[in-house]
Amino acid sequence: GLDPKQYPIINFTTADATVESYTNFTRAVRSHLTTGGDVRHEIPVLPNRVGLPISQRFILVELSNHAELSVTLALDVTNAYVVGCRAGNSAYFFHPDNQEDAEAITHLFTDVQNSFTFAFGGNYDRLEQLGGLRENIELGTGPLEDAISALYYYSTCGTQIPTLARSFMVCIQMISEAARFQYIEGEMRVP
Repeated sequence: GLDPKQYPIINFTTADATVESYTNFTRAVRSHLTTGGDVRHEIPVLPNRVGLPISQRFILVELSNHAELSVTLALDVTNAYVVGCRAGNSAYFFHPDNQEDAEAITHLFTDVQNSFTFAFGGNYDRLEQLGGLRENIELGTGPLEDAISALYYYSTCGTQIPTLARSFMVCIQMISEAARFQYIEGEMRVP
């Protein structure tokens, strides 16, 4: 059935992506993260988790690629980081840091048939242990295209954990970091 908690969805496709389409996308993510937000010195501030209703806790980013595969990432508005991913009828989540976060993610992707939580969290230290240093990971539409496919195929056992970790790092840097810090936009290269 329909999920009563309809989190906002922002879409991006790597098919025919341009610097402009990527910039517009990261701006849309940023504006959703800081909706009604606290603005200090002209810089929007991410919402404080204290007292934040669960209905406003997450935004969804639906990514599709040239191969016509699609995955949806859930971002926590309090830190802009990815907490989980949906691919088809499966959802998978990073291991939450605390009980409150563990409860919050139960509100995401409630209509999927298979849902599971990784033994690892979604921070860079852990992802780098699994997938290698992020300095060695290419960013851009090509790597994002591949990351979407890898995240999609993980649900059918077609992706190994190191590739999965690298793919999440591509998404986190190109979406979460880009939304958090405008200057990362300038690093986007379109092949």
